[in-house]
Amino acid sequence: MAGAVRTFLRRYGDFAQALLLAAVVWYGFSHTLEENLLHPSFPRPAVLYVHAAVFGGWMVLLLVQTGLVALARKTAWHRRLGWLGLAMGCAMPVLGTVSALRMTHLRFGFGDIDDVAFLILALNDMAAFAVLFGLAFALRRREPQAHRRLMLMATGVISVAALTRFPPWLPAPDMGAWVYYAYADGLIALGLARDLVVLRRPHWVYLRVFPAVIALQVLANVLYATRPDAWMNLALWLIR
Repeated sequence: MAGAVRTFLRRYGDFAQALLLAAVVWYGFSHTLEENLLHPSFPRPAVLYVHAAVFGGWMVLLLVQTGLVALARKTAWHRRLGWLGLAMGCAMPVLGTVSALRMTHLRFGFGDIDDVAFLILALNDMAAFAVLFGLAFALRRREPQAHRRLMLMATGVISVAALTRFPPWLPAPDMGAWVYYAYADGLIALGLARDLVVLRRPHWVYLRVFPAVIALQVLANVLYATRPDAWMNLALWLIR
């Protein structure tokens, strides 16, 4: 039995993790799509719609790319589609950052100071995605095993946006923003669990990179919770 599980995870682990991430993103955003994009209470900036389309496309591409390797064994196609992934991966943090700044500007106009403080979390997510994606792309030939883990980790980082949109049945939704990062990190840690089963040891990505991601999440949540004047003044300047 243990051997069968190990064999399954060795071949299909990445695809299964990508499928779970896609399901989380679809389910989370499906609960706010109507009120936030299709029939919003106030006009949304056009960049938000572009960001939503690229985000959705990224999740589809992740499924296709992991499926090409795990299910079809078409590594040549995987490499060709990688250039589309490069374009989308470069666009994601730019669109996400601009969307966050524009939406915060709009909501601050309605007197929402909490959204100004919350901006640190959105910017941290975009920065983390950009760094993880950049590392993944740089290592795609030299260390393909690190490449695929970093790609899944980058996607796991931004899955927090979908998790915050889950219905109230998600445990402890009122405990603060940090709980959603715990869920997102749990999704990332599935890759670590896979390594422990298949390789019987964690890959260096989970030993060196993952702790840094968590540390930055903690710092961002502290800034969001404490709202120091230096951060709030910077945030107000950014959204002008």
